Amino acid sequence: MTGKIPPPPPGFEFESQGRDSGIPSPPPGFQMEEPTFYDEYVGPGLETLGNVATGAYEYIVGKQDPKFKDLPAIDSPSGFDKNTPLTVDGVSRAQLVGMSDDQYRDILIKQLGKNYITTTKDSNGFDVIVYRGNDGNTYQRYVNKPGLDWQDVNRGITSSLPFMAAGGAVGAGAKAAGFGLLSRAGSQAAGAGITSLGQDVAAQGMGAKQAPSLLKAGMAAAGGAGGELLGALVLRLMSRNATNRALGDEAGNLTERGRKFVTDEGFDPDLIQGEMAQAFARLSKQATDPSEALMQVQTQQFGIPTTKGQRTKQQDFLIAEKDLRAGNLGKEPQEQMLQFDKAQREAI
Repeated sequence: MTGKIPPPPPGFEFESQGRDSGIPSPPPGFQMEEPTFYDEYVGPGLETLGNVATGAYEYIVGKQDPKFKDLPAIDSPSGFDKNTPLTVDGVSRAQLVGMSDDQYRDILIKQLGKNYITTTKDSNGFDVIVYRGNDGNTYQRYVNKPGLDWQDVNRGITSSLPFMAAGGAVGAGAKAAGFGLLSRAGSQAAGAGITSLGQDVAAQGMGAKQAPSLLKAGMAAAGGAGGELLGALVLRLMSRNATNRALGDEAGNLTERGRKFVTDEGFDPDLIQGEMAQAFARLSKQATDPSEALMQVQTQQFGIPTTKGQRTKQQDFLIAEKDLRAGNLGKEPQEQMLQFDKAQREAI
């Protein structure tokens, strides 16, 4: 075999030959336009931003059903009144374990007891509980009103309290045991996962019909471990930044930054050691200008008091001190300033 394709037999026609494909031919001179940068990137990007903005708006404002637009949530100030057959304690306990709307709804239904009539939904699928009030009248209330409001924030904080408590207890135990970072992260993951399952079991005991969610427990475990790892990273970065900015260490030695600063100020860094370096490091953290701290350390070494103007050489402080000495700010401040000057002269 030569590998060549043999020619077709006489009279053979390809499928596209000899018949109309049904697609009209373009007019003479027609050319396809190449897509522009706007068509390929700007337009789709603006469309994506528009979708994100629409989604954020719907999340915050919520999809409102005109039929229920003025209907309050059952746990809102306007929805929870004297005719509501619920208690503040009962609603608080429901918020503590009812993380999902379905759990929260079922728990509230059980608390309503014989006053509960039915549950309906608005046109967007949000649950509306119908119940008989203490006055015998029928009321409707949202379980969770569409949009982001204070009730959502309050429920979110309340339902997270068990995780905060568990995280604090696990963290204290892991620290006492001397666990390393990975062990602490594993402990936090286990603690958060168990807390999530316990929260769901407690919700079942209070009336929720949903089984404990392994997905929720897994997400809680991942959040617990991630929070521990992220916290350690942030602390390390903050510590490193503080160390890099420090002019002296606790052992009484100038850091490289400190030695360079002292040298730039015209002093021998080898003379700034021990207690003097410790004092310089401490004062430089408090002072706006490290130069002031260096001057204060040097004068304090010999017991010489100095004013802020003398240490910083800033004109506004020097002028204010001059006014004090001249009595322009009152007799008592003048006397105190003159006494300070006298003590300074005696120390020198």
